[in-house]
Amino acid sequence: MKPESSNNTHVQGVIKDTLLIILIFGVFYFIDLQVAAFITIICTSILLTRRIILDYNPGFITGNYINYNEEKLIVPKGVDVFDLGKVPMKPYSFCSLTLFVALLFL
Repeated sequence: MKPESSNNTHVQGVIKDTLLIILIFGVFYFIDLQVAAFITIICTSILLTRRIILDYNPGFITGNYINYNEEKLIVPKGVDVFDLGKVPMKPYSFCSLTLFVALLFL
């Protein structure tokens, strides 16, 4: 994959997530402002975690079985399993810290 294409995919993903967050806030705004803020913060944290996983690709495990503690575990279709044991936590910690600081100063 070309770097330009990868960057373009990243930007498109961020735009989609941002529009989804705005849509969620808009729908819940009609119920109550506090409910809208609460649900939006929860959805933002979930979408941020998803975006980090998709961008950094932390050890995606493919196949129907995974080995865990010398046991063979079955992975159902449609389930994505990630091995975070070999991924440095600095990028994730920095992104999470940046998000929390941005949410504090809104």
